[in-house]
Amino acid sequence: MLTNRFEQLRRSTKKLIHSWSWAKIKCELEMRGHTLASLAEKSQVSRQAFSKVKNCISAPAQQVIADALGVEPQAIWPHRYRRDA
Repeated sequence: MLTNRFEQLRRSTKKLIHSWSWAKIKCELEMRGHTLASLAEKSQVSRQAFSKVKNCISAPAQQVIADALGVEPQAIWPHRYRRDA
């Protein structure tokens, strides 16, 4: 019975999609010559939105960051988006 539970757990963890770490996001931005402040200035999205995006959903800031990195926001923060959407 314990091995069955372990097998179920192992299978379910394969399906997990991990979000990028905040350090990775900032590093990727810096490698492309961006900072959160420069993105805020260029995009007209408030600096507060960028400062909160680490822990809170801010669709405009998430989109600007994703655009700067050349990916969809769902690739960076999959846990913030519904899988069936």
